[in-house]
Amino acid sequence: MDIQQQDDGKHGLFQALDNDNGKEKLAGEMTYTSAVEEMFIIDHDVLEDYRGQGIGRQLLDAVVAFAR
Repeated sequence: MDIQQQDDGKHGLFQALDNDNGKEKLAGEMTYTSAVEEMFIIDHDVLEDYRGQGIGRQLLDAVVAFAR
């Protein structure tokens, strides 16, 4: 699973991408918005085929590392 980030300074997202036979397939994503200084609002979705595999946790770990 490859975790990639996009950020515009106020909003951003982390995507979990599955590299299936050379084709990247979205497994899940976590979006965030900087609500006020030192606070993020986050939302996430993991596609049904990938649930129960810890992908949401990987995305959360990436957001936490970014916030730190």
